[in-house]
Amino acid sequence: MAVVSSMNLTGLSTGGSSWEAGLVTKEDTVVDSIVDSIYGLLERPDSEAQ
Repeated sequence: MAVVSSMNLTGLSTGGSSWEAGLVTKEDTVVDSIVDSIYGLLERPDSEAQ
C-alpha cells in the first residue's frame, strides 16, 4: 500500500482550513513505481536525505 499526500505545515492546514491532495493505492505496479521514484530521489547526489 502507498499513501502519497500533501500537507502544508501551517496553522491553516493543520487546523482543517485548507484543502490538501492525496492518493491511496494497493495496486502493486503503482506502489512499485512510487517506491522506485522515492529511492531514485534519495540516490541523487544533490539529495539532502542521505
